[in-house]
Order: sequence, then C-alpha cells, then structure tokens
Amino acid sequence: MQCRKIIGARYYKRSENFSDQDIVSPRGTNGHGTHTVSTAVGGLVHHAYLEGFAAGTARGAVPSARIADNEKNYFTDSIAIGSFHAMQHGILTSTSAGNDGPSPSSISNFSPWSLSVAASTIDRRFVTSVLLGNNLMYQNNRLYPLIYGGDVPNVVGGFNSSKSRFCEKGSLDRKLVEGKIVICDADSDGKAAISAGVVGIIMRDGGRRYSSLVYPLPASYIGVRDGNHIERYMNSTSNASTTILRSTELPNFIAPYVVSFSSRGPDPVNNELLKPDIAAPGVHILAAWPPGHPPSEVLGDLRDVGYNILSGTSMACPHATGAAAYVKSFHPKWSPAAIKSALMTTGNYQAENDTVNNYQ
Repeated sequence: MQCRKIIGARYYKRSENFSDQDIVSPRGTNGHGTHTVSTAVGGLVHHAYLEGFAAGTARGAVPSARIADNEKNYFTDSIAIGSFHAMQHGILTSTSAGNDGPSPSSISNFSPWSLSVAASTIDRRFVTSVLLGNNLMYQNNRLYPLIYGGDVPNVVGGFNSSKSRFCEKGSLDRKLVEGKIVICDADSDGKAAISAGVVGIIMRDGGRRYSSLVYPLPASYIGVRDGNHIERYMNSTSNASTTILRSTELPNFIAPYVVSFSSRGPDPVNNELLKPDIAAPGVHILAAWPPGHPPSEVLGDLRDVGYNILSGTSMACPHATGAAAYVKSFHPKWSPAAIKSALMTTGNYQAENDTVNNYQ
C-alpha cells in the first residue's frame, strides 16, 4: 500500500543514547502523534468508532493536505524558538495551550508569534453507571464483590490504609482484591488496579471531571455524594457487590465551553498579552490510533483499535491548524500574523453560562 500523505519525515535526538522504548526513526512510540495528525489532515473513513462510541465518518480538517513529520527529543523546549524561525519564513505555528488549567497563567505555549489553542467541549459526553447489589432491578447483571481500597493495604509491601485508600501503585493486597471491584478515594489511570488483579475500579473524588478517559478495565468516576451512598451500602451488608455497566454516550447540550483542564492565560511573562488566542474542539475527539498500541496506554490492556477517543489541548490544536491551512490555501501570500488575525477576529463570542458550573 502506498502512502502519499506523508511527504517528509525526520527524527531528531540531541543525545545518541537510545532506550529500549525508542524507535530510531520518525515513527512515534505512542498514539499521540497519529491521533493529532489524523485530526488535522486525515482522509475520510466511514464507520469509524471506538468500541461502538462516537460512530460516524472520521475526517481530518484538511483531508487534501500533506504533512512533513518531525519526531524530536530535546532536553530543552525549542517550540518558541522554532516557531519564531518558522514565522520568519512565512509559516504559522499552532501550539497547544497546555492541560494545567484552570489556574491563571498556567499556559505552557505563549510566544506572541504562535497561535495558542485552548480546548473546548463538543456535543457529546460519556457516562458510566455503577449498580449496587441491593437494587433488585439489576438482578440480571453479573455482580462482583465490592471492597474499599483502604481496607486491603499491602502490609507485606510496607503499605497501610493511608496509601491503599488511594489505590496507589503496589498498595493493594492482590490476594484480597483479585476478582473484585475496588473503590478508591482518588482519581486514577487504572495502572495500579489492573496490576493488582481487580476486575473494576470506582474512583470517588471531590473534583469534577468534564472529560472521560479510556481505562484498561471497567471504571467509573463519581463524586463524593454518590461515593458516600456506596459507602453506606457497604456498611449495611457483609456481602457488598456491584457491577459497572457499559458506558453511555449522551448529548452535551451546553457545549461548547472551555474545559476546566485547558490552561489559562494571560501570558505568564507579560500579563498584558492575552493568551490563549483561540479555542477549538478538544474533548472526546475520535481520531486514528496506531496498531498494537492499547487505547488506554496501560500495559496489560490487550485491545487493538483503529480509532481512539482522547481529550486535551493537543486534540484542539490540529483543529485550529486545519482552519489556518484553509485560510492559507485561499490567501497563499498572507503572513502568519494575517492568518492568525483572521481566525481570531472571525470567531464567535459565547457569554459565560452559569449552567456549565452545575452541569454533570
């Protein structure tokens, strides 16, 4: 099969020391690059989805465009310097604002000559329900023993309940949690849970999550109030059980709004410069995924998918890049500043909606 999409590729590494995980080529070692590039310039693919979710036709912002890929591995951040030289040659650089929001001046890419992109929500969201064994309505579902992470510390490994309640790596006693669903008092990526042999994880946390993650095992993120309901149920029986249902895709009626994790401005060096410059779709984005790389990026996840759903300003950036490419195609002599100005001054302003803060 011939690929005419990629017209150039280079690999840079200042050090000549390569680890076992390094691929000495422009080919990436995770799915991040594949996901973002396909968002920007991917061709049309019908019936694209991740395990039935976000089903439809996938296409990049500019399917007719081609790419030149650079896989870099530097010890220092060279984005601002490189984008300045690109600007001097008439090339606009789009950069991700960062995922450290919502604190003020948390933006990570803020050079005045680049286009800094924040992440906004789209019209879909995902909900994963937890069903307890005391509800007869769900008697046909398979139930698993439910256990609290704080009650099963890996004592032999030197852990106590202050660590196991958060399901930290190595903190759970495998003999006590294997084959069970564990409830933890913190958000998690599922790595510690899957290594301990659990079949599911419920994360009870005080924060709010406005985007869903892909986990290597059945998982649900709940608030403190719902977590307290589960705790009362566990205290009422000696045989607590539960099941985690398949996630449900629901509409997000109040989108778009800038998601909480998206880094905020202003420019941390000069507060008089307002950054980010623009927001683009960056939550629950379906895009291409490389073969042989698990969608959760967790060792032990054996799924092999062609598409994955990710959230982040890295997902928003290629949307803005595609829009810039379209402007450039109609106005090839425009400077990077002119293209950036055209995008920023033609965007729609959306007033803050109080319902965003109350939306679950």
